[in-house]
Amino acid sequence: MKIYFVRHGETTDNVEQRYSSSGGSPLTEEGIKQVELLVDSFPIENITRIYTSPLDRCISMADKLGQKSGIEPITDERISEFKFGIFDKLTWKQAKSNYPVEFNQFCESPGNYKIPEGESQIEFNERVSRFLKDIMKNESDTAIITHAGVLRSALSEILDLEEDQKWIFKIMNASVTLVEICEGHACLVLQEAK
Repeated sequence: MKIYFVRHGETTDNVEQRYSSSGGSPLTEEGIKQVELLVDSFPIENITRIYTSPLDRCISMADKLGQKSGIEPITDERISEFKFGIFDKLTWKQAKSNYPVEFNQFCESPGNYKIPEGESQIEFNERVSRFLKDIMKNESDTAIITHAGVLRSALSEILDLEEDQKWIFKIMNASVTLVEICEGHACLVLQEAK
């Protein structure tokens, strides 16, 4: 089984370095170009399923891959970005300034701390894990269009890494990270950005 993890193209929130767990962050001109390049070069011939986050920045890419392949993308809430709650749409500096107590708690105990109106890292990892377990039952080559946070969580789970090791992955916009699973073992094959 091959899983092609694909991060959405560059958005305005990416450029402005904002926490972005809700919709409403359009692709930049660069992001639009990234998506076009990725779709043109994506190895779609062996893909049997395409899953996408419900956020527009992912759906637009999934729809283009779906048109190219003839596969209807499946939207799944479990691969939506980490829910940043009260930090959503704020920059790191704004979150720290506007919510100093909550920000410090989040930084000191990111696994256990649940951001008000958001989720904890444990809750997030659990929903990503449930998604992975469900899709891996089918064992067919799959494309997953999602977010950097989901990719880090999924790669950590599949490669059996410790929670703090997920930060070793730099997930570029419009990148493809290929994981091959064979006889229960996972292998990170490549990561390519457009």
